Amino acid sequence: MITIREIAELAGVSRGTVDRVINNRGGVNQAVEQRISGIIRQYKYKPNKLARALVNRKKSATIGILSATVENVFFKEVYRGIRQAASELAELGVSLNYKEVAKFSVRDQLRCIDDMLAEGIDALAINPINDDRIRKRLLETAGVDLPIITFNSDIKGIRRLAYIGCDYQRTGRIAAALLAFVTRRKAEIAVVTGSFSSLGHSMRVDGFRKELEAHGKMRVAEVVECFDDDITAYAKVREILERNDAINAFFFSAAGKEGGIRAIRECAAKRRPKIVTVDIEAFTRDCLLDGTVIATVCQQPYVQGYEPVRQLADYLLLGEEPAQEMQYTQAEIIIRQSLEA
Repeated sequence: MITIREIAELAGVSRGTVDRVINNRGGVNQAVEQRISGIIRQYKYKPNKLARALVNRKKSATIGILSATVENVFFKEVYRGIRQAASELAELGVSLNYKEVAKFSVRDQLRCIDDMLAEGIDALAINPINDDRIRKRLLETAGVDLPIITFNSDIKGIRRLAYIGCDYQRTGRIAAALLAFVTRRKAEIAVVTGSFSSLGHSMRVDGFRKELEAHGKMRVAEVVECFDDDITAYAKVREILERNDAINAFFFSAAGKEGGIRAIRECAAKRRPKIVTVDIEAFTRDCLLDGTVIATVCQQPYVQGYEPVRQLADYLLLGEEPAQEMQYTQAEIIIRQSLEA
């Protein structure tokens, strides 16, 4: 979208003159006003409602961003969305207070919530750990009237404006249907998830199990947590393969797949189990191209970072609530042929 500065350059006038025309303040030569108005119509300029609201408000705003897991490769794209929103809002006086915790640590997430409140935030976007202590602490924020949006994973029983993230039940069902297709509906499956402390991870495994009920002789033989950690995933997958020769399929339903697939390559190269994952980054892309992974189900991580920040800014500066409470990102199936030129 064209900016006031660009309009001024095209019209050969100052930004102040353009601002006078946009806001009907008068004092502009009629011919100049007509020239500016023509450019505005041609390029379909729309005033920045956020900027105007911030001027009227005459103070800055701080949005807290709190994630439940560090060093998760999936969150690189989430962070890119957060950074993009932050850059768009910076000149409007909106800043971010970003914190993250390791391996779904309830104690650390509680501490971060308290630190953010002490440091002063006007709203909170949180990827919450699904724990009663977190739920209780978020319910207590009602006393300070803190607007909250949950992103990537949700938590039940709190006051929040919206949830923005994956429909985990649906992605679990999609993954199960993919494995049913490639195994001809007969498989002993090991599921490697992140943590059942994440409501999303629990829901994805539940959706996976429910879909399998419609697909013949398919059974979940093992479910293990790796806490989004490659070293833990490697050890647990290796242990599964060493004790259970019947496993012929894997579903990696969260991060940790790089370590898990390394164990499969070392211990089950001849078996070549069928593998379905979620999300895509360089490692998964390579695994799709070489046939190690048959498909991955993606969930728009960029959107999960960008939208919570923008929608909280709309709420703080314009008083506009999110259009929907449950905002599910699109589920996209990627196979080798999707990536080939």
